[in-house]
Amino acid sequence: MKTSFQRRRIVLIFTICLLTTYLGLLAIVPTATNAQQTPKLASMELSPDGTKVALVGDNSYQAIWDLATNKQLVVFNVPSTRVDTITWSPDGTRVASASSLDGIIRIWNAGNGQLLTELHSDIYTDGYAFVAWSPDGTKLATGIFSENSPIKIWSTKDDNYVLLRTLGNSVFNGVAWSPDSTKLAVAGFFSASIVDDLSKNDFRAVGPAGDVFSVNWSPDSGKLAIGGANTIAVISPSDGKQIFEFPEPKSVIDVVTWSADGNYLETATHASTIKVWDATSWKLLKKIERDQGKVIIGKSVIWSRDGGRLLFLGNVTGDSTAKSVANDSLQITVPIVSSERLATITKRCTKANVQQSLIAKLDTKQLPAFISAVKALTSDQMPPACAADLVAVAEALQAKP
Repeated sequence: MKTSFQRRRIVLIFTICLLTTYLGLLAIVPTATNAQQTPKLASMELSPDGTKVALVGDNSYQAIWDLATNKQLVVFNVPSTRVDTITWSPDGTRVASASSLDGIIRIWNAGNGQLLTELHSDIYTDGYAFVAWSPDGTKLATGIFSENSPIKIWSTKDDNYVLLRTLGNSVFNGVAWSPDSTKLAVAGFFSASIVDDLSKNDFRAVGPAGDVFSVNWSPDSGKLAIGGANTIAVISPSDGKQIFEFPEPKSVIDVVTWSADGNYLETATHASTIKVWDATSWKLLKKIERDQGKVIIGKSVIWSRDGGRLLFLGNVTGDSTAKSVANDSLQITVPIVSSERLATITKRCTKANVQQSLIAKLDTKQLPAFISAVKALTSDQMPPACAADLVAVAEALQAKP
């Protein structure tokens, strides 16, 4: 008779095999430089200023695209045949990407694509690698989805990358830094957990028991979203008390992300359904069905910097607010179309000297004047990402029946 451990081991091997199959079927996107090349996308990350997106995938594909112009800005010369994930440094000058095929984390100059250094995990597998830059910019957390694989914490001070410590020795699916960079939430094969003290190798299990594929802190650190097998959960990180749980039968929730103001939570099942929730009432506000023929691994859904738009890999039909970029591989939609949301974003991201005049134009009848006023502002008067959010929400509101 098989023991519980043996059964878990069989499930692990099966999961890794299934993941490997998925990775061979990633969403296909042609590059801007050669339309005949069709690298398969694995993951993406938005730049800190919200104007660019980094995309990675098969065929050594790693590039940065400008969202406003829909142009490829930087193409990286990646030695590995597949890149699993990518993250930006908080100042936007560096990107770190990782591949499980060679077990290497590479640090790049985000402006010119120069390779700066390589960090070795000493684990090579056809699984999935993950990397996360701490919000304060001083540390990297890296790992690989594989049996008996630790999480590694690296110092990034002055572009001198030094291994500080290793945490755990299990099967991990991903990590998320707390907003103050002092704690680490971990998505594990058996549960979610929190490392409260990075100097200690102590994992505090939180949330529902079972396999977890994604974790994410709310911007105020007061909530932790957990995406697992067949369930979505939100807990209080301090005491582990459950705030919200929603069953998703026969589903893997592999992406959970908060809007910048923490008012909304996005959840995504593997390659298919995206949902947007009100983070106060936990009412389901929007549901998006992606093309299920495009299998996507990694971070495939992200909010815009100020929370007016949602970016996701894959294709969608029936969404009048959706716009395609990066050769139609990336969709940008407006998930919340309301005057209240437009007002919230206006107050959040505009400077005081222009905010009052814009708020005066928030009436539905004055939306054309609002849009024109936003478009007339320079980047010194309003951050471009803020302007893009405001125009997108205003245009969607204007088109609303």
